[in-house]
Amino acid sequence: MIRGREAVDDLRPLSDGDVYFRFDRDFTMPAAPIPNNEAQRMAALLSCRVLDTEPDSAFDNLTQLAARLLAVPICIVSLVDSKRQWFKSCVGLRATETPRDAAFCAHAIHSSEPLIIEDTAIDSRTYDNPLVTGEPFIRFYAGIPLALASGELLGTLCIIDVKPRQLNVYQLATLRTLAGQASQVLRLYQQTAIAKFNAIEAAESQHNAELASHAKSEFLANMSHEIRTPLTAILGFADVLRETDGQSLSTEQRLQTLDTIRDAGHHLLSVINDILDLSKIEAAKMTIEHVPTPLTSLLREVERVFRPRASCKGVRFATALASPVPESILSDPTRLRQILVNIVGNAIKFTEQGSISITAQMAVDGEAGRLVIDVADTGEGMTPGQSERLFQAFTQADNSVTRKHGGTGLGLTICRRLARLMGGDLTLAQSAPGKGSTFRLDLPLIAAAGTRMVHGLGNDAEASSRKALVTPVTKLAGRILLAEDGPDNQRLISWHLTKAGASVHIAENGVVALEMLEQAEACGEPFDLLLSDMQMPEMDGYTLARTLRQRASRIPIVALTAHAMSEDREKCLEAGCNEYTTKPIDKAHLLATCAKWMRESATQQAAKAA
Repeated sequence: MIRGREAVDDLRPLSDGDVYFRFDRDFTMPAAPIPNNEAQRMAALLSCRVLDTEPDSAFDNLTQLAARLLAVPICIVSLVDSKRQWFKSCVGLRATETPRDAAFCAHAIHSSEPLIIEDTAIDSRTYDNPLVTGEPFIRFYAGIPLALASGELLGTLCIIDVKPRQLNVYQLATLRTLAGQASQVLRLYQQTAIAKFNAIEAAESQHNAELASHAKSEFLANMSHEIRTPLTAILGFADVLRETDGQSLSTEQRLQTLDTIRDAGHHLLSVINDILDLSKIEAAKMTIEHVPTPLTSLLREVERVFRPRASCKGVRFATALASPVPESILSDPTRLRQILVNIVGNAIKFTEQGSISITAQMAVDGEAGRLVIDVADTGEGMTPGQSERLFQAFTQADNSVTRKHGGTGLGLTICRRLARLMGGDLTLAQSAPGKGSTFRLDLPLIAAAGTRMVHGLGNDAEASSRKALVTPVTKLAGRILLAEDGPDNQRLISWHLTKAGASVHIAENGVVALEMLEQAEACGEPFDLLLSDMQMPEMDGYTLARTLRQRASRIPIVALTAHAMSEDREKCLEAGCNEYTTKPIDKAHLLATCAKWMRESATQQAAKAA
C-alpha cells in the first residue's frame, strides 16, 4: 500500500508487495482546499459502499484500457476520502492509498472540468510534492472527475506519466469517455447499496411491525383478562346479594362480599387509568407541575400505605434517608406519589420473604442537586433478558409473571415516562434471579422556598401505620341541584350528598336544570351549588354553564364527567365551571369539593344580603 509518512521514526516494517512513501513534511506545496459541499460529497461517497472493497473487473477493465489507449504507465480510479485518496483500481502501482494532502485528485474534485498538469516539476501546486520529488516521480497528470447523478464529485479516473507530456483532443475525449463509464459504475454501486439498505430497512420494519402486533395482541389478551376478572367478581357477587337478599349471609360474609365488589371496582379503575395515562403521555397531553411538595411526608405516606401489606406477608419494611434532604421540594406531588406507589407496589407483589426498603438521598451532579430514591427488595429478581423488556410498552418481563401476579404491564412504562417528563429517569439499578431487584428514581432536586434540611424520617411512619386511619366526615348544609341524566348516578350521588346533610334536587338535563335554577331564584330560595354532568340530552353541561355565565349567574358550578383528559378539565373551566371532578366518583373528594364551593356560595349570598 502507498502511505504517507510524517516522521522518520514513524516508519514500520514493510509487507511484501507494499510500496511506502515517506513524507518529511518539509515541502511547501499547498494542500487542496476543502470543497464547499464536503459534507454532502462525503455522504454521497459513503452511500456508494465502495471504499475498501475488493477489486472489481468493471473498474479494472477501464484502467487497463485507458493505460493502453493513452500509452501511459499508470492509470488509477481514485476516490477522495476525508483524509486519504483510495484507489479502487490501479495499473502501474502496487498501491491502495495516499494521504489526501499529497493527492492530485484532491484538486481535481473542485470542478467537473479535467485537471491536466503537463509538467508537475514547474506547476506551483505540485513542484515539491513528495510524489513528484520521490517515488513514483510523477511528471504528468490528467484526471477527469467522477460524478454521481446528483452531481457530487467523488474522485477521478486519472492517468500518470513519469515524463512531461501533452494530450491531444482525441486523447482527452477518450479519457472523458472512459471516466464517464467509471462514473456509471459508481452510480450502480450507489443504487445497489441504496436498494440493499432499503431492503434491510423494509425487512426490519416488517419484523418490528410483527413484533409490535404480537406484543399488542398479548397486551389485549392480558387486558381482557384484567378487565373480565374484576367484572366477574362484581357481577357475580352482585347476583349473590340479589338472590339471597342478604338474609342468608352473615354480617361478616355480607361485608366480605361488598368489599370484594368494591376492590374489584378499584382494580378495574386502575386498569383504565393506566391505559389513559399512557395515551396522555404518548399524545403529549400529560402536564407536569412544579409546586412545593412535602418530600418527607410523602415518603412516610407511602410507607403507611404499604407497611401493613408487607407485614401480612412477613416481609420487613423500612424507609430511611441516606443523607440530609430538604423537607419540601419543587416537584409534581401527584406524579411522584404515583411512581413510588407503583414501584413499591411491585416490590410487595414480587417479594414473599426478606425485606423491602425505600432509601432517599441527595446527590450532586455538577452544580445541580439530584434526588435519588432507591426501592430495593429481596424478591424474585429478573434475568438480563427480562430486564431488557422491563420498560417496553405492551410487553411483560415474563408472561407467566402476569398470569401469576396480574397487572397490566404498563405501570413501569408509565412511571419511566413520567420520570423523564419530570426531568429525571427511572432505571433498574440491579436485579438477579432469586436475589431481588433495586429500582432507582433520579429526579432534579430543587428545595422549596423556606424549607429546612432534615436528617431522618423519625418513627412516626411506623407508629401511624398501627393506628386506624379515620377519615373526617364532611358535612354539607344547603341546596344542591344535581343535573344528571343517568338514573343510577342520580341515585348514587344524591344518596351521598343527602347523607352528608345537603338538600338535593335532580334535573335530568340542562334545559330542566336551567328552568329549576330560574324558579328557585324567583322564589327567593336559590340553590347553593350546581353539580352538573357534562354530557346530557337536550342541553349538555357545557351549554348550561355558558348560558348561566352569560346571564351573569354566579352560582358555583362543579363539573361531573367521565372524561379524564387534561383538555377536558380545561374545556369545563372555559365553559364557566368553577371545579372539575371525574367519574367514577370518589365520595370523599366529591363531598370536600361540594363543601368548599357551598361555603363560597354562602359567603357570596351573605355579602349580597348585607
